[in-house]
Amino acid sequence: MKNSRKILISIFLAASLISFAQDQLDGKVLEKDAAGTIAPLGMAGIKWIGTKITATSDENGAFQIAFPDSMPAKLLIGMVGFTTDTILFT
Repeated sequence: MKNSRKILISIFLAASLISFAQDQLDGKVLEKDAAGTIAPLGMAGIKWIGTKITATSDENGAFQIAFPDSMPAKLLIGMVGFTTDTILFT
């Protein structure tokens, strides 16, 4: 049985983890293990698809990335050994 790990992206519109201030998105990348424990995931790659706008999560899983020039846009989050995730922003 293949053990794939899932990246959880905590982007809660009502939570303080995300901020749509000015032209920047603040968020946190988390992982959930088989036991259900959630932990920050550092060094994850974050990229707006179709642009050169990228970021990397820090050791606490936190990241900041500039918004693209136009919406809708897809945010891609990935890391070796984890399932890649994509979030659509409209």
